[in-house]
Amino acid sequence: MKSVDLLSENLALFTRIKGLSAKMETLISDGQIEAFLDISTQRKDLQYQLIEFERRYGAILKGRPEKGMEEKILTISFEITDVIRSIQEIDQKIKELILEKRNTLFSDIDNICPG
Repeated sequence: MKSVDLLSENLALFTRIKGLSAKMETLISDGQIEAFLDISTQRKDLQYQLIEFERRYGAILKGRPEKGMEEKILTISFEITDVIRSIQEIDQKIKELILEKRNTLFSDIDNICPG
């Protein structure tokens, strides 16, 4: 399989993870914890696929690109980097939302059971 094809598959996996991350952010914002956990499981499955992909094809991707494909490979690599950055930003927002909801819950509990 060619490096360009492998990178395109890799990009597709990262893009699917980004989509799931965006859904997770919406679900946690809306307080839909069960749906959030379901999507989280799907995301973990995709992450395992990425790990398997790297294990299987990592050596090919780290090797010399096919002649004449350098620019295409570079473009796809930049796209992957951009998607990863987006995922990290969404993950940070999710973390902040979860902490906010946790703090609100603790505050509500304190108000119910004054200590």
